[in-house]
Amino acid sequence: MTRPQIDRPPARSPVAVLALLLFALSLGSCTGGDSHERHIGVDVPGPGPVDSDPSPIDKAQALYSLSTEMADQGFVVTTGTGLGLIRLDPPGGVYAPGTVVTVAATPSILSTFDGWRGDLSGSANPTTIVMDGDKQIAAAFSRPPIAEDKVTLDYLIDGPGGGSITLDPPGGIYDHGTTVTITARASDGSVFSHWGGGNVDNPLYGTEQSKTLNLIDSAIYIVAHFDAPESTASFAAHGNTSEHQRPLPWMGAEVFVRFDQLDAYMAFNAPGINTMLMPHQSDDKLIAQWNGMVETHDHDISEQGFETTMDGGNHWSRIWVESQNDARIVVRYRSAPVDPSGRLAHTGYGQVAPYGPGDHVDEWFTIYPDGSYTREVKVWSPVAAEAVPYTDDRIEVFFFETQEFLLNSIGMEGERYASDDIHTDALTLVKMDGTHQVFGYDPYPVTEFEWEDLRSAFEPFEHANIVIINTKSPLRPYTIGREHPTDNWVSVYPNEASPDPPHHVFNEWPVEDIQGEGYIGGGLGHLVVTGDSGSWFRQEGDSVSKIYLSGFVHHTTDAGNAAHVNGVARSWLTPARLTETSSTPAEVYGYDMAQKAYLVDYTGVADSTVVTLDLSASNTSPMVNPAILINNWGSAPPNVIIDGETLTPGEDYRFGYYPTLDVKDDRDWHDVLIVWIQKSSTSPVSIQIAEAR
Repeated sequence: MTRPQIDRPPARSPVAVLALLLFALSLGSCTGGDSHERHIGVDVPGPGPVDSDPSPIDKAQALYSLSTEMADQGFVVTTGTGLGLIRLDPPGGVYAPGTVVTVAATPSILSTFDGWRGDLSGSANPTTIVMDGDKQIAAAFSRPPIAEDKVTLDYLIDGPGGGSITLDPPGGIYDHGTTVTITARASDGSVFSHWGGGNVDNPLYGTEQSKTLNLIDSAIYIVAHFDAPESTASFAAHGNTSEHQRPLPWMGAEVFVRFDQLDAYMAFNAPGINTMLMPHQSDDKLIAQWNGMVETHDHDISEQGFETTMDGGNHWSRIWVESQNDARIVVRYRSAPVDPSGRLAHTGYGQVAPYGPGDHVDEWFTIYPDGSYTREVKVWSPVAAEAVPYTDDRIEVFFFETQEFLLNSIGMEGERYASDDIHTDALTLVKMDGTHQVFGYDPYPVTEFEWEDLRSAFEPFEHANIVIINTKSPLRPYTIGREHPTDNWVSVYPNEASPDPPHHVFNEWPVEDIQGEGYIGGGLGHLVVTGDSGSWFRQEGDSVSKIYLSGFVHHTTDAGNAAHVNGVARSWLTPARLTETSSTPAEVYGYDMAQKAYLVDYTGVADSTVVTLDLSASNTSPMVNPAILINNWGSAPPNVIIDGETLTPGEDYRFGYYPTLDVKDDRDWHDVLIVWIQKSSTSPVSIQIAEAR
């Protein structure tokens, strides 16, 4: 059968359709100070007026959203606050009209479920709701009064598997300073997957079954996730799949990603900084790098920055798994930069984002089995057209990719210093010409926090676009920024030196020593976007975007690490050209940096046809584990041949399918195949892809 020739108009992306639909349907209930979602029982600052003239909606594409949250959720979980989760069956949070959804509330061990608010009432649990429109529901939880001189360690159990938690000493209510060991035990047929939760000081994540916590003075909660055995041995994302679920305050591991090819993880915490987790080389601790944030400035409101990480109560923050298959995972993060008072920037200039007035953020993390991932950051702002990165203009948007490197013993297990988890020669900076240099914190690069000193501290590598962090791990995280013809595209600079090594071997967040908290953060280097408006990845009338590529390098030597990551950077920034050479109707669209993939269309290609694609790999443009997205493929498994060698699925390549896909290229993507190939080359390569027989 020959694939039909399809002449479709450009499709509105599913995300855009859904956002417009939710916005339009919310207008009837929104007034001056409300957002497009009702936050039930929560007193939060309103973002300003809502645009009353949304774009038309195709009614045939209408879906209804079910938004969920904990009633009366505030900035933090306190000793006197009830706590619980809401789970949906079927999951997802977006449904066809008439769908009956089962809704269940799970209280924490110290809490009681009191009933439903919003579009559900009563206290039946579980209960059902019929999706005949957009719905917002909240679950109310409470717990008995707890003395002011006590601190709570509360917990919840979540996930498709089953299990139990024990506390030693038991109880959940303790004197300040008590040390408590919490242990997860899986039921038959289940396995313990990972921890989540936390508090304002400590997002919590990790995979060890027992965790010892020193309770200082802040209430903390833990979520233990249990799953099926096979899911924890595969490349998979665990956690929330609904963009309409509000995370609990300071929620660690709202989404947790496992890799089967390397001993590493990713934890997506709300409010969001993606965390790359890697094993320590000599003990059982995990080292964590907090990687990425968004900050904007509105000097009409405040001289302080507006940061996505300040939304501790997750009024705006949502994290969810958008899609996953054997070849890749896409995790989404939606948020808004706020100041310490919870205010949004630029609300007085109107609304351009689907989510309300002022500045809002959409992020896409596109993750592959080798641990590499792109982070595309889109900042919606009514002053986007005037935006330039990292200046004193009205909007100031800069993405700190290696800022606040978090050195973490995962669970507040006694004191741990930066020097426990990072080498003295802490950073390797790499240029696109292949040169590199290692920079250390002892002696510290600067002694005065003066801008010119900082800018010159890493000369001649202050504009290197590749940073490798030299952790005491077999894996070392890296981040690659886009290179620019001018020398002000990327700046790498140190922070002010701390006066009290070794406890603060370089400038850290939080600044204070916190006895027993077990983690410190250090910002020896920032990878900061600078330059003029031409340095954005994309700049549209109502938004600006940036993009980065990050991952892990298996440590060999500093020179070997630099050479490997430089090759990865070349394969992404100067990708080899892919051409169709078999005279079939297949069409190559080119390379997409955000997808980290080549784009091909098989419209009109007969099912049995072998399509040959030549990739002009070279030293300048190497092939490193490429991905190919094939439009109009269908659902048949692929057979992949490289230079005459038939590859083994699962070992040499992985594949998956998308019924539809938003590539953000104004094309209509349907019946899409993705193929991820685990091969590298600096010589031209012939790739043949056809339906497996």
